[in-house]
Amino acid sequence: GSRIRSGVVQVKFTRPPAGAPQILGSGRQYWEWMREDSLVIWNGDGNEQTFVITAESHTDTFVSGPLVVSGTDFAPLLLASRPSPVDSLVLSAVLPLTSVDASRIRCSDSLVVIRRVEIDTADPRKTNVFANWPQGKECALMLDSAAMRNAGGQFNRPDTFRIIVPPAGSFGSLRIKLDSVAEGRAFIVHLLLEDLIIRSAEVALDTWPVDLYFSYLLPGTYRLRLIEDRDRNGRWDPGNFQQKTQAEAVYYFNLPELRADWEVNANIR
Repeated sequence: GSRIRSGVVQVKFTRPPAGAPQILGSGRQYWEWMREDSLVIWNGDGNEQTFVITAESHTDTFVSGPLVVSGTDFAPLLLASRPSPVDSLVLSAVLPLTSVDASRIRCSDSLVVIRRVEIDTADPRKTNVFANWPQGKECALMLDSAAMRNAGGQFNRPDTFRIIVPPAGSFGSLRIKLDSVAEGRAFIVHLLLEDLIIRSAEVALDTWPVDLYFSYLLPGTYRLRLIEDRDRNGRWDPGNFQQKTQAEAVYYFNLPELRADWEVNANIR
């Protein structure tokens, strides 16, 4: 076991584990973020907390002190300033976010309606801002003070971010046919650009072929990840040695390069 004082436990595995690590915390609250071969846990209690982490068949114990912050506020960052009309803007912080107030997030263009604001379920440090972003226009996203609160109890400081929405001709679209993949099975579909999930869908191949259509994609070379969802619970499940169940299968498919103002058709068999 290891003792960690800062309130943040960081674990780096020698390779990405087959399945999400299991975390058992001794306190009331913690936040976690998993990416490939790294796991980060933030202690959400005001006291010391013990974490027992099991990845595959290996178990480790970490003792973390309370989260300590300096200063009364924090400065969020805008991760990407060129949203498509259907994607969110992403605001990011150093610590996990515990609440966001959509009424304190505005756009300089009065025609832009902030539809919803929500903390990312996969990475608690990120907030997604959804709106009807105007194509081919520039505007400013204005963040009032106390729009966001983090795990250290700090509120954000006010800020303004410049947004440039690409014109319609900047995007491409993908039409993907899942043909004779596996009738009667369900899949979770992830459209990946590098390692980032750009779009996702859940499909049941009770009848096939199934057509998927992804619009407003920036140019690039995308991959498709199909996760066989045997129990149809909407997530990937690792194997269980005691129950003698195998991990749900994961398949990757390379897609043709997508260029601006193009539609690419792909057949996945």
